[in-house]
Amino acid sequence: MPMFDIETYKVSSYLERFTAETRPSRLLDMAGPVLFHGIQNHALFAFSSSFDPVWSNPVAGYLTDGGFSGLSVVGWFPVAEFSYYYEILRNERPVRVLYEFRDASATSGYLRKVGLGTSTEPIGEGPSDSDKQISAALAQHLVPIQREVPMPTVKDLPRRQE
Repeated sequence: MPMFDIETYKVSSYLERFTAETRPSRLLDMAGPVLFHGIQNHALFAFSSSFDPVWSNPVAGYLTDGGFSGLSVVGWFPVAEFSYYYEILRNERPVRVLYEFRDASATSGYLRKVGLGTSTEPIGEGPSDSDKQISAALAQHLVPIQREVPMPTVKDLPRRQE
């Protein structure tokens, strides 16, 4: 599956109001590294309630090959999937844009698949070293308060009016 690396990203969130409805939208605007020949690839993932229902047209996005301007990939996603993709960008490295054309011989046009992926990572990678250092420092300075609360006995319960 073709792919390219992501180096930076921008996030935006907004509401679009129409006469009969309001549509929440989120955008992830991603850019790859500037390659040795000056080309930089881009991806824009749009998350909107407009993309929530099932589409009759089997496309997930569109890719334009801009030559010396680089590739430009657009993906259309349901708004509920925004947090999943945002978490990948925030927590993983390296991250790549993955795509697959609807027509196997195409070099630009409609995409059948579009998304984000990572490289091979070890099992149980866990939090970064800096997270571990912060957790260890907090653990040294914070002593958990332990209190035992006894179960109430009959004498602790209020008397019933007879």
